[in-house]
Amino acid sequence: MAISGTARTLLVLGRMAGVVAGSITLVVVVWLSRYAVSHGGPWWSVGAGLLPLTFLLRLAVAGWVGWAVVRFDEHALLRVLLAAFVVSFLLLYGWYFLLLGFDDGIFYLAVSADFLYLAGALVIGCASLLANVTRAGNGHA
Repeated sequence: MAISGTARTLLVLGRMAGVVAGSITLVVVVWLSRYAVSHGGPWWSVGAGLLPLTFLLRLAVAGWVGWAVVRFDEHALLRVLLAAFVVSFLLLYGWYFLLLGFDDGIFYLAVSADFLYLAGALVIGCASLLANVTRAGNGHA
């Protein structure tokens, strides 16, 4: 059964949010890596390798989301985007980067990618609900 045009548009917007979030994560990691190598930033030495590991894991999450956008249907992508938000914001110190943003604005970009994962999941969830309501309204439930 085909889904409505509005639900299809919402699915595309949700997928785009996942791609943009992954792209922002890539840009932030590259920028912070270049900054650390060229300036030897004081934040890089704190934690003795914890921040580089965190950013590598953030890249892995971004790659996982990018692969899911291309490969999965809307239900699996919804779960992937929600898991990416939880992993990147709660486990990979997104909440801490939100606090660090007052010192350096690049951390706000990292957190914005986390919240784009959540926004993409919400949009895809709305599209899925709209598709189910449309199917039920047509008597195909």
